[in-house]
Amino acid sequence: MQKTELADAIAITVPVNGMTCASCASRIEKIVGELEGTQKVSVIFGSEMASISYDPALTSPLKIFAAIENLGFSVPRQKIVFPVEGMTCAACVSRVEKNLLRLDGVATAHVNLASERASVEYFDPRIGLGDFRSSLGKIGFNVPAEESGQISQRDREDERRQKESSLLAWKFGVSAVLSLLIFLAGMGDMLPFLSHADPAQNRWLLFLLATPVQFWAGWQFYKGAWTGFRHGYADMNTLIAVGTSAA
Repeated sequence: MQKTELADAIAITVPVNGMTCASCASRIEKIVGELEGTQKVSVIFGSEMASISYDPALTSPLKIFAAIENLGFSVPRQKIVFPVEGMTCAACVSRVEKNLLRLDGVATAHVNLASERASVEYFDPRIGLGDFRSSLGKIGFNVPAEESGQISQRDREDERRQKESSLLAWKFGVSAVLSLLIFLAGMGDMLPFLSHADPAQNRWLLFLLATPVQFWAGWQFYKGAWTGFRHGYADMNTLIAVGTSAA
């Protein structure tokens, strides 16, 4: 059955972590596209972003993100803590929490009456402190403006990618050095300047050098292969994990 586009569909763009190849993006597009209420799904592996349009009367961001996480990927949650003025009792706490949870994309909301602070985790990058302030203001509570200086979702995503790139660069550098040593120790009988070396005598050295390359630098492939196995699919991680382990 072909889905028809609705005029009141809502479009959101969110980061998706855990993709390792184009087939991951295709899998997300296929599964999310089959959900009731979704109109268009476009996942770009290179930028690790998913653009989704949906009918709010039939589904919600939480349902969409749950489907993505059930595939073994993750949609990063944003967390914000801000003060709430005007609460006087436990009933106020309950009212504030229910109001925040009614916002699309909010995963959890916890309010502490003693400290008069609310802690909210949310998926949807379209919402933020301004939305929480506006929503609570409609039911008589106030969120002070001085808490508006929060790190943006883009800044958090850039910071995460920078840390990930730094770790990968470090792993690559260490693996490159160790791989060169493995090559020299393992091919000594084929190199003129190392013709006296016997690779058979270096087997334990080769084992020690290869272990961190295989299981430390390559851990992400094992992790991805295990995720695919648990969810019933195979991808490039499976190929790399099986191939390098066999070798």
